[in-house]
Amino acid sequence: MRGLHRRDVEQEFEVREVLEVLEARLAAKHLESAGARRLRWLVDESEHMLQTDDRARFAEVNAEFHDAISQAAGNHTLAAVLLPLAGRLQWNTAQNAHPERILAEHRRLADAIASNDPDRAGEEARVHLNSRRQALLGTLPDSESADSL
Repeated sequence: MRGLHRRDVEQEFEVREVLEVLEARLAAKHLESAGARRLRWLVDESEHMLQTDDRARFAEVNAEFHDAISQAAGNHTLAAVLLPLAGRLQWNTAQNAHPERILAEHRRLADAIASNDPDRAGEEARVHLNSRRQALLGTLPDSESADSL
């Protein structure tokens, strides 16, 4: 795998922020009760995976959580644009040293979307993305010559 450079990560997150905030806002506008139950179940499942220290399943549930938001948003074009970006950085969740933070962010995001509040959902998505950005940047060297991951 090609090494990640800080500049590349920043640029990807700039794009992801715009798209994922939009996705969360759309999900909050269009979420049905079954979708709200699914988001909350996934958060509860993530918590269980943390309690049992199943990091691999935690990463899988993280991906399912974001897929559920995408489905709730109901915008197939947006989902298609986000798919390769999400896949490129998905490994970060599996290696994250702070899964408790991810869980707390997911809980707030799920609550915001389930409350059908697009502004709050968008802000929670922005907070979550910025947290992920900082976590990933913290794993990279300061210079442009990044190690291969």
